[in-house]
Amino acid sequence: MKKLWLVVPLLALSGCAMFSTEKPFPLEESNPTSVRECRRVGTFPGPEGYRFWGPPAVLSDFKWKTAEQAKQMGATHIYWRESSEKFEGGIVGYAFDCTGVKMPQDYEDEDGY
Repeated sequence: MKKLWLVVPLLALSGCAMFSTEKPFPLEESNPTSVRECRRVGTFPGPEGYRFWGPPAVLSDFKWKTAEQAKQMGATHIYWRESSEKFEGGIVGYAFDCTGVKMPQDYEDEDGY
């Protein structure tokens, strides 16, 4: 019986450890078509890498930090686009303030953005 009382709290603690306390993403991720009527807040170029050889660009926490910075500037939505200039490429974040703009629901354009 003593073993049962030892096992039950351990199972309860391990079950609680499975849930994440991570905060939700600061901005609504969107596509370029749905934010076309919104006010542009900024463009945030990310890390670059070689598209055809070598290691790809390392994003690490770039998206999170960019979203927090854009939110402080007044953005409500952001979309990501891969830039490709010559042989190098990277990711670029475009932040928008869509306050008061009616956003399309469950919309996905033909490019999949």
